[in-house]
This record gives sequence, structure tokens and C-alpha cells, in this order.
Amino acid sequence: MPDHPKINWQFQDLHAPSPNRDWVALQKLEADICLFYQQQAHYSHVMGDLYYGDVYSLPYWEMLSLEDLDGERLEFVQSGCLMILLAMSWELIDGSGSYLMPHVSEALAGVRASKPATSRVARLRQHVEDILSYLQDKRPSLSAVEEEREWFGFVDTSQWAHREFVFGYFRNWCDEFIKNPYYHGGTV
Repeated sequence: MPDHPKINWQFQDLHAPSPNRDWVALQKLEADICLFYQQQAHYSHVMGDLYYGDVYSLPYWEMLSLEDLDGERLEFVQSGCLMILLAMSWELIDGSGSYLMPHVSEALAGVRASKPATSRVARLRQHVEDILSYLQDKRPSLSAVEEEREWFGFVDTSQWAHREFVFGYFRNWCDEFIKNPYYHGGTV
């Protein structure tokens, strides 16, 4: 086994004359997703009251169809963007904010245009599409009770999404730290 480190082509590509990808932009997106998961880990449900526009300022609906990402990274990016859109949607539903309101139509179009990397991302994508469709078509004349009846069906799937993607993110890393010999100097 050689003693020299493996080349990380992502970081080598940063310094190439014409890199294939804007790695800085991708890392900004990944940083947002990691921060989002960290903040969501403090709740047992998708909490929508976050700093949209200031901290979470990217058009996440435009980043669902990034090309040339490997399967694992594409799944991370897609699920992270969808989870952020889900939280933004809940902010509209629970009335704690309105950041996504002017972007609902374009967010819905971006979600519909995306091709999910895995079946679990496809389930999340459908859930976010359903909520965005609801928000786009919501009748303003509904009473609070009628409105609650309409969105109540989204609660269970949103809780699944929180367990699957937020808690799943931390479970996967804990497993990786335990099982991957890289983190143990070759010993487990």
C-alpha cells in the first residue's frame, strides 16, 4: 500500500485552466445543506422558520438538476435542496414567514423538471411537488380550520422526510466513521 495520499480530483479541478464545474458554488450549496441539517436536527419535524434570503439565499429549485455529479453527491444535493424547499413551504403553511411566496411557481417548475437520483429522493420530490402545488393553488378565502384540513395530510410525509434525510444524514456519517477504515488509520 503506497504511503502517498490519493488525489482528490475535485480540488485539483479547482486549479485547472477551465474547470468542469464551479466547485466553490457547489461547496456553498453543500454548506447550506449541512447547516440546514444541523439546525433541523434540533426538532422532531421540519421546522420552517429559518433565515431565508440571508442565510439560505440560493435558488435551490434551480440546483435540483445539476449534471456531472456522482450518484451519492447528486442524491445529497437533490435531497438537501428538496428538504430546504420543504422547510420554506412549511414556513408559508404555518404562517411564520413568506420568503418562498414570490418563487412558488418557479420552485414548482424546478421540482417538476428534476430527475430524482434514487427512489427515496423521488418520494421526497413528489411530496415537495404536492405541497408547492397546494401553495400555488391555495384559495385565499378558506377559513383557518378549512386550511388546516387541507394541509394536514402533508404532516406524516414531512415527518418521514425529516427522519429519512435529516436524521439519516447523521446516521450515515456515524456509520461511516465507525465502519470506514480510513478514519481509523487502517484499523477498525
